Amino acid sequence: MIAPRSAPAANGSPAGAIGDLTPLIDVLFMLIVFMVLTANAAERALDAGFASTEEAIAAPQAGERALMIEIGAANSSMAFAVDDRRFVDWPAAKAVLTARLAADAGPEGAPPVQVAVAADAPAQRMIDLMSFLQARGVADAEIVLRSR
Repeated sequence: MIAPRSAPAANGSPAGAIGDLTPLIDVLFMLIVFMVLTANAAERALDAGFASTEEAIAAPQAGERALMIEIGAANSSMAFAVDDRRFVDWPAAKAVLTARLAADAGPEGAPPVQVAVAADAPAQRMIDLMSFLQARGVADAEIVLRSR
């Protein structure tokens, strides 16, 4: 049903000129709720400690060689390689890494570690390796970049 028009107000404007504000209030309420919910969201990020420009990067000492770990591509037959020994799965590589880290531990702790990751390697392999190295007390692991 169509509502009849009302007479103009005393100031000359029609009485219904403001219109229905319900849709505007609904939109504003949704925006406020969205902002409140997203403002309190916990930020999930890993702490990454990067060397400042003033700090020197510690190179391996003379006679000390770095432990080289490679992470293969997703479609590769090699998942991991430790000093050129290839492994098809994480448990086998983990056993060799545990023995190598224990054998090469010096007075300063774990030996220097270099990690080379294939461009299309699964991220889970990198996460597994980094959490393993952290649990074994490896403070620094260099990520080696190779050009294609």
